[in-house]
Amino acid sequence: MGQCESHTLTDKDKNLIRDSFAVMKKDMKGYGIRFFMEFFEQYPSYQQLFPAFADVPLSEVKDNAKFKAHAITVMYGLSSVISALDDPEVQEAMITKIARQHITRKVVQDDYRKLAEVIGKVVATVFNEETTAAWFKGYECFDELARKAVA
Repeated sequence: MGQCESHTLTDKDKNLIRDSFAVMKKDMKGYGIRFFMEFFEQYPSYQQLFPAFADVPLSEVKDNAKFKAHAITVMYGLSSVISALDDPEVQEAMITKIARQHITRKVVQDDYRKLAEVIGKVVATVFNEETTAAWFKGYECFDELARKAVA
């Protein structure tokens, strides 16, 4: 992802990410909901960062239209970043934009790490260890570029 200095993705890593995401794209809403439900179950306080569904009980949030819309939006953002795996400048510009938008919402790097861990956990339930490792490498690159963007 992007112009990473310390976490270079190999062509094989990129293909594993693309191929696994192609499977996820068949159910973007389902995977987005799964990622965020798992995230809120593991880190309940994070639901409060989303005013549109902060007060919705966790048992009901997956049926909330605004929650679903956010989950889908995140999946499309992820799709955009993945589609630019071979265009480092464009990908870096996307990640910079995402990082800067989230600063105004008081989202910090540790928050991204927690979400990435949850996404990795979900990926590991569907894909093999090699694919999961490629996703974590991809996240490390995302993290490096996001930190650079907000430094």
